[in-house]
Amino acid sequence: MPGCDYSFITPSYRNDYAIARHLCESMDAFVQGRFEHILVVPRRDLKLFRDLESAHRRLLTVESVVGQRGFIRVPFPTRIGLGGVTLYAGRELWFHPHAGLMTGWSLQQIVKLSAPDYAQAEVLVYVDSDVEFFRKFDPRSLSQDGLLKLHKHTRGATRETHQAWRLAAKQLLHLAEGCDADAVNYIGNIVPWTKSNLVSLQQRLTQANGRVWWIALAQRRFFSEYILYGMFCEKHLGAASNSLPLDIGLYNSIWNKDEYLRNHGFVEEMKASHVALHIQSTSKIDPQTRRKIVADAIAQYRESELAGAPPQG
Repeated sequence: MPGCDYSFITPSYRNDYAIARHLCESMDAFVQGRFEHILVVPRRDLKLFRDLESAHRRLLTVESVVGQRGFIRVPFPTRIGLGGVTLYAGRELWFHPHAGLMTGWSLQQIVKLSAPDYAQAEVLVYVDSDVEFFRKFDPRSLSQDGLLKLHKHTRGATRETHQAWRLAAKQLLHLAEGCDADAVNYIGNIVPWTKSNLVSLQQRLTQANGRVWWIALAQRRFFSEYILYGMFCEKHLGAASNSLPLDIGLYNSIWNKDEYLRNHGFVEEMKASHVALHIQSTSKIDPQTRRKIVADAIAQYRESELAGAPPQG
């Protein structure tokens, strides 16, 4: 999309088609400015997602992004059933001759880190399929004083997985001792990056590890793209990253139906900065409840607006 200022990127697949469609509809209704939205899906799902294309939304296949780097999808089913009974359920696997096998989850991170190959704008905004906007969002709010906000918070930061991801980032980036000590987190469901910083990250990974960056990551397997980028900007680039680390707080998360019911429809947890909802795709929240959650959020915002005190983003 020529002349776009922001590239929104959403990896997705057939099981998330319905919620991805709601994401697209909500972006069309509420996201302002000149932007492109890129849906990255497996080749086998391309036909299913085709109806989501528009003047500012395009589809890419995972294979077109990573195939040129030598990754091959292992042609083995992720589910085998008989008579409605699942006999086998496993993860999607990919293969690279210089890195061996890796899961689809790890490969998706390489897809995101490959964004300079396919995104047009300098500002990249990763938004998950299970996010839905419920009020107007101006992407210009992602910048402050000429700096792009770097999503940084402490939620979940002390988990063993997150500690391991920070250690992996330190080792991959060849940072000084102690650079993984801070219990911080850069993971989120709406996360802005800059293309120039991402290109610098690719170069650093290649230089520091003595092999091209995607091989270094594929051989490592266990890493977090968001923690890798966040630590690179803060611990390696510093002020040169032109980033402003803070908790952006654009959305409220709902992880399961029990939590939703326990919080009386989550209304009291909504914040003035929230412009979207993240309703975990793997939760057992049925489609009807998902629609009610979004309707509640829109109603709450409209009530506050009519009262003369609309939430401030």
